[in-house]
Amino acid sequence: KNGAYRDFLLSLTEKDNVRFAAVSPYLKRVMIEFGLPEEMIAIVPNTVAQPYVLSFRHQPTSNNSSPELTEYQILNVGRLVALKGHDDLIKAVSRLVFVYAMNVKLTIVYGHEDLRLSDLKSLADRRGVGDRVNFVAFVDFLREPDFYASFDLYVSSSTYSDEEIPRAETFNVSLVEAVMAGLPAVVTDVGGQVDSVLGASASVC
Repeated sequence: KNGAYRDFLLSLTEKDNVRFAAVSPYLKRVMIEFGLPEEMIAIVPNTVAQPYVLSFRHQPTSNNSSPELTEYQILNVGRLVALKGHDDLIKAVSRLVFVYAMNVKLTIVYGHEDLRLSDLKSLADRRGVGDRVNFVAFVDFLREPDFYASFDLYVSSSTYSDEEIPRAETFNVSLVEAVMAGLPAVVTDVGGQVDSVLGASASVC
């Protein structure tokens, strides 16, 4: 709310040759609430590197005609931090398995940041889906350009942090990569990630 960084940014508004960039309409709204003039903020969305998603998913990877026999592969890419909502995602997978009798598996690519890895594995075990949740530390998408395309669904379960000033996704590059690779997506209505996929094959919840 207050501090040297805020004072520095506000001091820049007095210069004629300064403009601010926001990666999403959500971040622009946050910046305006922060005190920056709306007319000095331009929305410049993030983009993705084409080689990562050259392999497009032309048909579902799970094509068994019997829903109860089909194994659905769900993907999530994100650091193992609380605001990514992995706890809720693992609980949802458990519910799909034990309440709706669906054969689903979840893969979480977390980029080596494993501070919550043990806790999330324990949660999956307690919920009875330890064998259905696969944690992957790193994927070299240049060497595996078909990685996204090998899944049936992308889920972004991000939530707001519980800090005094809640943090959230300002944009979600992994989500855009998944949609560009042809995956349908389920997205929580949090922060700027909805702005990332408006008009795409995504469901907001």
